[in-house]
Amino acid sequence: MLGGIKVRRLKYFSRSPWRSYHFLFTTFFLLLVTLIPIQIIMFFQLHLDFSVIWTMFMPIVTLVVLWVRVWKAHSDVYQAIHFISVEERAKDARIAVPLDALAYMLYGGFGLALSAVGLSYAIMAHFIRVSLHR
Repeated sequence: MLGGIKVRRLKYFSRSPWRSYHFLFTTFFLLLVTLIPIQIIMFFQLHLDFSVIWTMFMPIVTLVVLWVRVWKAHSDVYQAIHFISVEERAKDARIAVPLDALAYMLYGGFGLALSAVGLSYAIMAHFIRVSLHR
């Protein structure tokens, strides 16, 4: 507890991104969301021109760019605090509070973006299904 602020996300940066369960979990969900437009195209046997396909995959491109930024930020923070013990990080609010906020913004924000894109694809699939059955 740091002056009334409970710090929970210090553990996010205690490992490199490729050994972090948090990073690997979000990477897995990014791969799942990436497969959704492919599944929509194959399931409904859509024959789309390049501009429509580009428009369908632009959110995925954006998510990949965000994922790269999460990976880079996680790597940079891990390298910067690698030699500081977890106990020392938890004691020093000048380190703990910004790391807490950064972890929330990185993983919470990226998770929300993944959810928004995934839900948009689900709604798109529903509208395609309805329009094909008219």
